[in-house]
Amino acid sequence: MNKTTYRPPIFTVLCSLLPALAFSANAKASPYDTVMSFGSDYVQVAQNAAGQQYLLDTNTGASYAFTNTATTASIPGSGSIWSSKQAYEQAMGKDSLPGAYGYQGAEYPQYVYFSMTALSSNSQGTLIGGLPDGASRAMPYLEQDLGYTQKQPDGTYGPFHQLSVPTLDGQTASVFKGGGFGVSGSIALNGANQILFTPVYLPYPTSSAQAEGALIDLNTGTTKTISQLLSPQDLKLYLAPPIPIAFADNGSILASAVLLNGQQVTLLLSPPDTPLPEPVPEPAPLATMCAAIGFAIYRKRRHKSRQSLVHAG
Repeated sequence: MNKTTYRPPIFTVLCSLLPALAFSANAKASPYDTVMSFGSDYVQVAQNAAGQQYLLDTNTGASYAFTNTATTASIPGSGSIWSSKQAYEQAMGKDSLPGAYGYQGAEYPQYVYFSMTALSSNSQGTLIGGLPDGASRAMPYLEQDLGYTQKQPDGTYGPFHQLSVPTLDGQTASVFKGGGFGVSGSIALNGANQILFTPVYLPYPTSSAQAEGALIDLNTGTTKTISQLLSPQDLKLYLAPPIPIAFADNGSILASAVLLNGQQVTLLLSPPDTPLPEPVPEPAPLATMCAAIGFAIYRKRRHKSRQSLVHAG
């Protein structure tokens, strides 16, 4: 008697495996940034002839895509002093930036109006900059509270939003300051409406009350410190949280860190689901490669033309 072995259709087998595959994929997904280390190589942010930003490894000569479409802001009347808010807005019209009243002059202080200092802006109407914090009357713009403003539907700029970030102790808030002796860091903007805060301290923090680098996403209203972007396993490799240097439109961050053995390294932090960049061919090799391809195509066409002539004869 012949026995018949039942073989389920391949479609049924695949469908039965889908839940397990989905679970496996979810288990592997990580909410943390992926870390790419350049080692001790010196990596800098450079610009090509078209003004596009990229990363350049000066030791190997390799370059990596690192686009940031935010540009340096050029706003008339930014970072200037006026007798009143009304006088400033009448003179600047729709280009008026938010400002604040304060005192100017050490010996004979006068109550005046300070307009926001414009640093950079993007195509979404966000502009980052600062306002005097009042610490110096002789040089009001020496120390500034850093923040941002956004264009409104009518084309005017909205209020100034002061930025702050949790300090290393995770409790107190450190207001972003820049410009003078009381500087705590600097801010940068990208084309995706994110702001990067870079603190000014060495990789060896002397106090838990110091601030660390942070990424502020204006689209979601969330702020994540560098410690929160990295996994606990990655964070254990460094003496202190990596210090951000620059970032791109996709949220990737170029940072500097010190390993436990004291070696300083350059890192690229890429957000979840963002592939790590591949080296871009240098202009000379790229031109050589294109020329070689063009010559190969030319020879192939010439060979075909000769074959046609032979057959025709």
